[in-house]
Amino acid sequence: MTCSRNDHGRSTTSSAAAPLPTLSCTAESAKVLVTLLSCLAQTKRDQRVRCDVDRRGLLFTAHSIGKSLQVTTSIGRELFENYRFEEQDDEEDGDVDGVQLSFALNVHLLLECLSMFGPSALATTSLRMTYEAESASLLLVVEDSGFMCECSMQVLEHEGGDMNQLEFESAFEQSAVVARCIMQSDPLRDAFAELYDLPSAASVTIAMTDCKRAVDQSKAKCLSLSATTTAGVQGACTLERDVSSHEW
Repeated sequence: MTCSRNDHGRSTTSSAAAPLPTLSCTAESAKVLVTLLSCLAQTKRDQRVRCDVDRRGLLFTAHSIGKSLQVTTSIGRELFENYRFEEQDDEEDGDVDGVQLSFALNVHLLLECLSMFGPSALATTSLRMTYEAESASLLLVVEDSGFMCECSMQVLEHEGGDMNQLEFESAFEQSAVVARCIMQSDPLRDAFAELYDLPSAASVTIAMTDCKRAVDQSKAKCLSLSATTTAGVQGACTLERDVSSHEW
């Protein structure tokens, strides 16, 4: 990792023999990337996430220990000022939408590199990121107010038993989707907090109600949570229509 003062602008030299980076992208602000990647960061300092790269952008995926929960954040190419991805030669010509590159990295280390100048400077911190397949290294260059810092990360192969996005979604698509709910995360977090004191072995049932059939729309209850333990202890809470929207 190196930091330097850039008073006279950047100067670059090119060599015809130098290989082109597999990925090259720039962003005027690192704030959006840090916000999205922070959704994947858990308490483990050595937490690794999977990064899938193609011509449409970057897809970061994190799994829980038992792989019962998957969190995914997508960073489309439109979020970058410049985005270039050199497709690998061994990919089939017809698979233009398939993942071309996949690797694993430490998400906490990546966030530290992006936040090198502090959280308050994220909005004005510009980013240049490149990945070279030959060295399997991710190079990040962040700059703010003339100060520039380079961070080089060695990436790893993702676990062979890891599920890709299609496999994970297919596991939850054994039956037709009969309802969909879009809501703010805070009310749902508060609802689960109401059931927090129940034993960990309690089973939670999530039920959705068609609000359109309610006589009084202002009191329609769209989503309800109920928990029951083996000892017979019960708990329940409901979410009304004003905090969520859903469709059937």
